[in-house]
Amino acid sequence: MMWLYIILGLIILVTSGDFLVRGAVNLSNIFKISPYIIAGTLVAFGTSAPELFVSGIASYSGNPGAAIGNILGSNIANVFLALGITAIIANISPPKNNFQMDIKVLVASSIILVILFLNIPFLYWWVGLILILSLFFWDQWIILSMFFQIQKHVSVV
Repeated sequence: MMWLYIILGLIILVTSGDFLVRGAVNLSNIFKISPYIIAGTLVAFGTSAPELFVSGIASYSGNPGAAIGNILGSNIANVFLALGITAIIANISPPKNNFQMDIKVLVASSIILVILFLNIPFLYWWVGLILILSLFFWDQWIILSMFFQIQKHVSVV
């Protein structure tokens, strides 16, 4: 019976992922927004929702190690597995405008996470608040930079 649940879950996951990608592409076309911006915001939140729930349930159940393992494992899998398989299927050409800043933020956030884990015995509520606010400001930066690029392009044309 367990195998049936696993197979059913994988089928639902693939189907849901397909709906998410199609919806994101359609949304970017409707609003004339770069698919890169939609993927960096809406799709990123949508694919992180299961990790949020698993980590939240693990922490609430008294298993913070499982929550941290889930987060770290998911990020490692995103960088190496998802990106690696995507590159095997098709060549990847990252957007030139925002890509450099994204890499810097990814590296900086990873360094901050390591510093936090090595120096703070607990991630208190205020650390969580700072992390969430940082994400909020990063998303605002992405959206505003996209908006100003569009305005700059419209002004030139």
